[in-house]
Amino acid sequence: MTTLSLYDVRGIQEFIFSSSKLKENIGASILVAKVLSKRLKEAVEKLGQVIVDWEKADEFKILKDENINAEIVYAGGGNAMVAYRNRDIAKEVTKALSKIILEETGGALRFSVAHIDTNFTNFTEDRQKLIKELRENKEETIETFPLLGIAITKQGTTDGLPAVKKVDRDFISLPAFLKREEEEKEKGYFDYLLGNFKNDYKFPREFDQLGQRTGERHLAVVHIDGNNMGRMIEGVIKDVEDYNEAVQRIRKLSKEITEHYKDAAKCVVKKIIENLKWGQLKDKIELIWDETDNNLPFRPLVLNGDDVTFVTDGRLGVALAEEFLREISKKSVNGKTLSACAGVAIVKTHFPFYRAYQLAERLCSSAKLKGKIIALNAEREMEENWLDFHIVYSGIRTELNELRKRQYNVPGMEEAKGLKKEECGKIIMKYDQFNLLWRPWCVAGDCEEKYKWENFKKMFEKMFKNSKEKWPRSKLKDLRDEFLKGKESAEFFVRFCENRGKKLPEFNGNNEIFRNNQTPYFDILELLDFYIELEDFS
Repeated sequence: MTTLSLYDVRGIQEFIFSSSKLKENIGASILVAKVLSKRLKEAVEKLGQVIVDWEKADEFKILKDENINAEIVYAGGGNAMVAYRNRDIAKEVTKALSKIILEETGGALRFSVAHIDTNFTNFTEDRQKLIKELRENKEETIETFPLLGIAITKQGTTDGLPAVKKVDRDFISLPAFLKREEEEKEKGYFDYLLGNFKNDYKFPREFDQLGQRTGERHLAVVHIDGNNMGRMIEGVIKDVEDYNEAVQRIRKLSKEITEHYKDAAKCVVKKIIENLKWGQLKDKIELIWDETDNNLPFRPLVLNGDDVTFVTDGRLGVALAEEFLREISKKSVNGKTLSACAGVAIVKTHFPFYRAYQLAERLCSSAKLKGKIIALNAEREMEENWLDFHIVYSGIRTELNELRKRQYNVPGMEEAKGLKKEECGKIIMKYDQFNLLWRPWCVAGDCEEKYKWENFKKMFEKMFKNSKEKWPRSKLKDLRDEFLKGKESAEFFVRFCENRGKKLPEFNGNNEIFRNNQTPYFDILELLDFYIELEDFS
């Protein structure tokens, strides 16, 4: 009987972001991308009589041709589905892929697999069985790790694993060495994003080359994740029993999502270059000349379906996340507008990178949760693009909510009311809110007026940029300090400034400092040094 297999790569984030060296992060990302896009194909191709170019296939051929040993249904986003002529062949490929991953990553990357026997009659049912089987396999799998130190060993300087080689001044582990080797071999892996500018610019290979000015050493880690992807897949194949039709639909969806996210990334890169060539950006960052090209203040790390991570100058993180979300909001698949959420972690350049990524991921989840609760309470599906950010001033070792509770609640002031979604009298979702935070903000989509990012930008323009209402920079910093002291201190300072001709700009119809124990103004004050607005030249 024929066999359907589902592969799922595990430990991706830890594998990519555990190192403090950008070259290793880049190399790890490329290795992960190749696991299913190339290595799985290579393992399948050794069988002979196979279909691996699933993106070009016009039909599910294994259904009609008994000579085909295997056909890749789809591969992307960290998982892949493959149809095999029988279970023995499936196990053979799985063993070969396991060996390749072990050799290429030093045992630091893992994957899970589920097999079911099928006669190819009902794709939807078989897919649900596979997902259930894969979930159970994950729960039963005993986690393994690369062999740690035996007797006396030296730790790798970049990831803490036992060192096996010395490269330049660094003692590095086997996984770190393999990551660097891959990065060196694939220097131009993301160059397609540069388009017509690839002869003039390149992506940096060091964290210090992102455009930070001397004394302003911050970088931004931006993580973006698509909304409702699972629901979108389910909608495409809902009630579709015919294998050929279901496979064609899921292939089309996978290809279109990948293309749309790559196109959005290209637009972001193009916008950066236009601002460097013709805008004020060139005066605000320090481009590093390396060999023959300028290093862009932007480094893509992950671009895998709807999963995106990049690093940039700390002052560009929010603006580039905003730009990416706007581009995604212009795309649609199968009649559904695409949407995503973004988390932006702004940290010192040499802040532990894995922790910075984890924070960006949590911020993205924070944005999703707020957007989802608001959408559900309005009885609609979430299609908005939300953005959350956090600036790390010192070490972060607690959960995001606990950190914000301490940092953004005003002494002596009643706590802000959280958002919640209830069903049958029970709270099924809850989002905590804080006195000094209005974020996350909705960058694009049909949301309540008070959450729209355009309102933030209008206030930022009036308070910080050239206008009659512009506040002196020193007064803005003083106001930020007064907010941290307490409600009365902030209100007294605002009245003091009003008597001298400086008013807070209106927000949503008035300029009240606090609304329901929250203020929209502190977000602006926090981004004074971390938001460079990009100009539009298109």
